[in-house]
Amino acid sequence: MKSEFHSIQGKLLKHIRLLDENLNLFTKNEVLILGISGGYDSIVLTDILTRYNTLRGLNLKIYPVFVNNRFKPLQNPDKLKQLLKERDLEITVIEDSETEINIKLKLKPFNPCFICSRMRKKKLLEFAASLNSNKVLLAHTLDDAIETLFLNILYSRGISTIMPVQPLFEGRYFIIRPFIFVDRALIRKYSALLGIDQKYESECPYEKLSRRNFVRKFLHELYINDPIIKNNIKHALFHCNEKFLWHQYKDIKELLP
Repeated sequence: MKSEFHSIQGKLLKHIRLLDENLNLFTKNEVLILGISGGYDSIVLTDILTRYNTLRGLNLKIYPVFVNNRFKPLQNPDKLKQLLKERDLEITVIEDSETEINIKLKLKPFNPCFICSRMRKKKLLEFAASLNSNKVLLAHTLDDAIETLFLNILYSRGISTIMPVQPLFEGRYFIIRPFIFVDRALIRKYSALLGIDQKYESECPYEKLSRRNFVRKFLHELYINDPIIKNNIKHALFHCNEKFLWHQYKDIKELLP
């Protein structure tokens, strides 16, 4: 058990190190805002990031932040606080009433997940600005990137996905995703070995009917039928052949019946 735990921990640390060395994720002594949802991914990122910080001697000031919009309140917050305390961290809870108001308006096209995600990032960036920080870390995984790719194709008429480092407002702020190339299954396995047997977030009332959930189930069926598909999609994102995409024919598109 211990050897498996350390093996997975080493893989996750390597993912962060490779991104840090190639994309310059972190600078010594800087302030980072770490988005905490209460799910396995953000909890594991918290654990691995604090270990990486110690191993590399970066002296990063990490602020775990939970945005409470009342749709997915924390469960067992005392356990989460204890988990963070063991890593010399303290959670900050930001109250958000705007998301609930905007979702209840049900403006067309109604997409509660988009509203929630956008408002959460807004609150995290505002908190970052208050601490003179320009980096917000989110625990999105390879699975999230693939789901976003298909969501954009199916519902936004575009081919794009989330990035490891995403500049905002002309580079004034950055969204950083250290786990972007990590399979969600590896994170689940590590969280179980870490002794985390439950999430600290509630289920969103819109989750089961969301577009993302639909895409997630669709992809899950593909992976069951042929496990190599997920890896193939990952590699496809590194091999985009623009010569065989239609962006060069935009003028013709406008003329089509």
